[in-house]
Amino acid sequence: MANQKLTQEELDKLQGLSQKNSALINELGNISLIEINLVSRKEAANKFLDELREEEQELVKSLEDSYGAGSIDLQKGEFIPAPEAPAAEDVVEGSVPPTVEEAVVEEK
Repeated sequence: MANQKLTQEELDKLQGLSQKNSALINELGNISLIEINLVSRKEAANKFLDELREEEQELVKSLEDSYGAGSIDLQKGEFIPAPEAPAAEDVVEGSVPPTVEEAVVEEK
């Protein structure tokens, strides 16, 4: 069988498919590079998170050493001491400590 010439339409379709294939390969390569960068960014963010948590723990320990147990009101810049737990001799065996609502009512 002798070689046969393709029509211009067939050649155009083949070239179009070839271009689409090249574009797809390029896009998949770009996606792979983005994934590599994303993994790197995630690792950096996780490292930053670990450092942030460590810094927070150090600050909490420092504040507890200075002020004791409690909380901080950032708006007012104030330390609020934690309520003291009742002494062991003040707790009646088998009793249940009052809820916050009950304690507030008792104070009134």
